Amino acid sequence: MRERGTSKRVRSCRMLTDGVRHAKAGHLAPAAKAFARAESLGAASGDEGLIDRAMVFRIAVEMEMGAVQGQAAILQRVLLRSHDPEVCFFAAYNTARCYDLERSYKKAAFYARQALRWAHPTRRADYEAMAHNMLGNLHLVECQFEDAAEDYQRALALMPESPGIERALVLDNLGYCHLVVGELRSGFSLLYVSLRMLSRLDAPELRPRPRLSLAFGYLEIGRFDHACRHAQAALEEARRAGDDTSVKNALYLLGQTYNLEGDEATARRYFCELQRTFYPENGAIPDFLLAIDVRRIIHLKA
Repeated sequence: MRERGTSKRVRSCRMLTDGVRHAKAGHLAPAAKAFARAESLGAASGDEGLIDRAMVFRIAVEMEMGAVQGQAAILQRVLLRSHDPEVCFFAAYNTARCYDLERSYKKAAFYARQALRWAHPTRRADYEAMAHNMLGNLHLVECQFEDAAEDYQRALALMPESPGIERALVLDNLGYCHLVVGELRSGFSLLYVSLRMLSRLDAPELRPRPRLSLAFGYLEIGRFDHACRHAQAALEEARRAGDDTSVKNALYLLGQTYNLEGDEATARRYFCELQRTFYPENGAIPDFLLAIDVRRIIHLKA
């Protein structure tokens, strides 16, 4: 019986390794299947540590696939019973993600801080960076720009300096924070670094993010030609990528740019497209947007 349990434990570890490999390659369905198998083998061998590790990894992948409901409660139970710092980190981190997706930002921040606390004993700088980035995102969505910037700076300090998708996205968010609080020179510099990095990494589906931040910044300083160029490029790339949020923000910014330039007809065209695509039940939106400063109601990172 002992040999049989040992064999199942070994197979469970192999399944965990396979799941991690699939997840890193972006193959989510095979990853989830491997983690579920590892969880089952861990249960058969009576290894609670393996069960918890496989479970938190499985849930993380399932969340990427859109399965969020009910996951927070499962992860919280793991967090209460486990003493493994890495398992507790992922349980807390993904609980924070659950609450973030549910827009329960205070609960999300609580668990993100728990994730940061559990990251320390793992001695993994990337885990600490993930937790700081999560906290930065939560501060950002609630317009706490200075707090967000502080966490993003800490995340960057813990990340490899070599180009990477995660680093580029943190640079975009940090640059946006700097623009909003009036630190324009550093804001533009960070955003151009982010944009160049995403271009070198061949990630056109992500380039609308820094482009929209740049368009917002150029609107703030009255450089309407630059604002229009970046917003138009963001619109085209977002459409190709199927990124509705960026399409919406690009239409807001393009309408505002042309409105400030005095080209009401073109501004109305963009605002009408925005209304037809995203708010078909409210035909008054174009007139409303033409009468206000859109920059005061739009939050690119919300």
